[in-house]
Amino acid sequence: MGTVAWEVLRTNGGPGCHAAICIGACGSGVDTVENEEGSHGSEASRRPIPWPQIWSSRAFLAIVGLHFGNNWLGFALGTWFPTYLHAGLQVSMEDLGLTMVPYVAKGAMSLAALRWGDQLVYMIFRTGATGTGPNASKRVRQTAVLPSSIIIASLIALIPFLDSVTLCILCVAISFCFQVCHAFHPSTLAVGHRHLTDRLFLQSLVECCGFNVNILEVAPTFAGPVFGVSNSIACIPGMLGVPLNGRLLDILGDGQNGASYAGWRAVFWLAAGIYFGAGASYTWNCEATVQIS
Repeated sequence: MGTVAWEVLRTNGGPGCHAAICIGACGSGVDTVENEEGSHGSEASRRPIPWPQIWSSRAFLAIVGLHFGNNWLGFALGTWFPTYLHAGLQVSMEDLGLTMVPYVAKGAMSLAALRWGDQLVYMIFRTGATGTGPNASKRVRQTAVLPSSIIIASLIALIPFLDSVTLCILCVAISFCFQVCHAFHPSTLAVGHRHLTDRLFLQSLVECCGFNVNILEVAPTFAGPVFGVSNSIACIPGMLGVPLNGRLLDILGDGQNGASYAGWRAVFWLAAGIYFGAGASYTWNCEATVQIS
């Protein structure tokens, strides 16, 4: 349903045809995207994928790291947070529906953040506070990701110390709302592109992670394979992270009553540490200009 709605409402032309988009604030990625739209079948569109350049790009590795950290946190909370409430805080199975509250809050916050991010980039570009358009986009990403990563990691690390179910759910809800900060400034680049950009914009709206759209800035010509690699690596937390957390609970459990306080602390602290490390690395290495061409 979301894909159909976006296909109906999206801009039919390039980004330059959209009245709400400041092309200068978007940087060089938009021009590259528009040029690529008209170059299908040309020699340029059949160039081999520059894998050495991709794997040696710090901006690409930063995107992969944030993608990985985001998924690790998502899988850890999605699979083990309800179990913690039930086994650790004795919440009945009937009341575990409260764990949906953070996801509802995240969805509502994302709608506002998408607009705020565009307005912030446009304001920075118009005032010339950071020089060129790409610098404005990069500054917004850095300003959004690092503080939100610190806050999210702190709240998740705090959960094992709380005895109140309400406070635990509130910590996760606030964390998810701050995670929306990673969605700042997606639509300025995404609106108007007819293929991969549409999918990435929807993914950003749902997952609230700016790294998805940052791929279009870093590697507009090869956004497909770059996103595929990033998404494949980010699946590792689902395949290995979830059973690893379960193993930690078994190892640190007391043998009779199941998982212990130390086990739950290890699960939440590991997720918080990975997320903070990914956010810090992304802030230090992210770029808003073409790095892979």
